[in-house]
Amino acid sequence: MKSKQIIANLSRLFLYFFTAAYIIGGMLLHVEVSYLVVGKYPEVTGEFVPREYSVEFSIFVLMLIAVYFFAAVRKGRRLKATLIYWTIYAVVLVIFYLYISLHQVEIIHLIQYSGAAILLGYSLDPGRKKFLFGKILFLGTILGIIDELLQYYAVSPGHIYLDFNDFFVNSLGVIGGLLFYYGFKELPEAASSRLKPFYQTKRFSFCVVFFTLITVFMLQGYLQISPPYKIKPGSVEAVDGQLVVFMERVPGLLGSWQKHFVEGLYYALTPLEGMLLIFITVFIFSTFDPRVSNKLCQKIISLKKIDEK
Repeated sequence: MKSKQIIANLSRLFLYFFTAAYIIGGMLLHVEVSYLVVGKYPEVTGEFVPREYSVEFSIFVLMLIAVYFFAAVRKGRRLKATLIYWTIYAVVLVIFYLYISLHQVEIIHLIQYSGAAILLGYSLDPGRKKFLFGKILFLGTILGIIDELLQYYAVSPGHIYLDFNDFFVNSLGVIGGLLFYYGFKELPEAASSRLKPFYQTKRFSFCVVFFTLITVFMLQGYLQISPPYKIKPGSVEAVDGQLVVFMERVPGLLGSWQKHFVEGLYYALTPLEGMLLIFITVFIFSTFDPRVSNKLCQKIISLKKIDEK
């Protein structure tokens, strides 16, 4: 009995380590993986350039997802709700592809953060008994934002702007991973327990502190969106004797249409647009947790009653 417990504990410890290594490795090796995909490491890929087969790879991924759905629908639970949210998810992806240009190459973000969400699920809620959908969604979204901040300011400071499109794509990857992990599964008892109001949670406190700091730094001029002129990589520049952190290296890139490094044009989201999209999308999919959706319905009903009076 003790040996089984030791093996179980070691397995859990390995899963924690692997999850952390996957997330941190994905952040630090982001550029190397991107270069591998676009064929900038010929010593590894030879004449094979993965990006040129992005359409075929996308079709292969869609076929795998179709097989998953076929098996899940036959044997799964909570079918109606899961299919509704997967449909909404597909619509969001299509809209993003059409209007903000999610090129097939960018599917790597979806795969990376879907994997991260699934690993976080197995690590934090291995038996799916706690139903930590909202908490993992929040954590995964924050990790996706940290990833892009690291890319722009540290790992690959040569980028010309902080990519809020990738902020959003990473959050979509997290949502997809959570729908895989919790979708088509029977709800545990925890899913019927009472949730704390969001304003009483640590997540809310984190958001308040984060956005307060951002606001203060912007009002003080230490953090700005656009520089007055093209600045060096790293996006930290002395302006009028004050060090300023900028979100783009060339004025006017965010909030405009840009040429994609593969083909076509894409829209570079502004900070406000990117954060609003993330907030709205995360809120919509947080209602996959029945505790959240039930509470929302109760609020709507109570507001209707007040309005009728």
